[in-house]
Amino acid sequence: MKRMLFLTLVLTVLVSACSAVGVEETPTEAVAPTKTSIPPTSTQLPPPTSTPTETPIPTPTPDLRTMLDGPKSFVLITDDLIPEGNYYISQNKGTISNEMIVYYFAQQLGTDTAGLVDLYLQETNRLDGYSQVWTRGNWAYEGPLYIANEIAVFKNVRGAQLEVTKYKPMLINAMDGRVPSHEEIQIGDTTRIYIDSVVSNGQEADIILVEFSYQNAVIDIGCWGEKGKYTLDDVVTIAQNVFARLQELPLEE
Repeated sequence: MKRMLFLTLVLTVLVSACSAVGVEETPTEAVAPTKTSIPPTSTQLPPPTSTPTETPIPTPTPDLRTMLDGPKSFVLITDDLIPEGNYYISQNKGTISNEMIVYYFAQQLGTDTAGLVDLYLQETNRLDGYSQVWTRGNWAYEGPLYIANEIAVFKNVRGAQLEVTKYKPMLINAMDGRVPSHEEIQIGDTTRIYIDSVVSNGQEADIILVEFSYQNAVIDIGCWGEKGKYTLDDVVTIAQNVFARLQELPLEE
């Protein structure tokens, strides 16, 4: 990348005024010179210019309230999905405990990642999780074929945000090299989006994951479907529907 070099030119303007003095003829009669009085120079300094005081802009206080409901309360419901898809719950995986998280990543990445997963659980203060899979019932409808929904609940807001912004990107990158994209899309407090394409049974498919945090909860919406049959906007719409519903839930200090 080329660097732009900005040069500041300082221009000094020197102003000088020269006045010509005329020479008069000497008068025939001597005139007594009059004493020229030099007016006193004022030593009074001009009043200081008052510099307006900048008013500091107050920093908004972050909302650190938490939701007390368990993770099952935050899963997808039929109203979050497109009605034309006739989606139904095909797998109810139930509770995803911390022990299951450790076991899963050990199976996927090997025991060498155990330290990273332990650090993740300690720093985020993850409490519990829940998981379901929805399947499209209307085969004529073009949309995601499968929608995997995973919920994680943390002790505080900071833990939920660390899940989305720090640890999930590290773990996903370690598994398949994916990195977040579409940073301009924000849902809830923090958002990360992952997009990939795979070939399954000779058929190319799109995989899109939208993960966002709201207060002390993290919502994962992962979609799988035939290539070109659905878009990122479809998944974002589902996530926004969930977020709008979560905002109606009571919060506690």
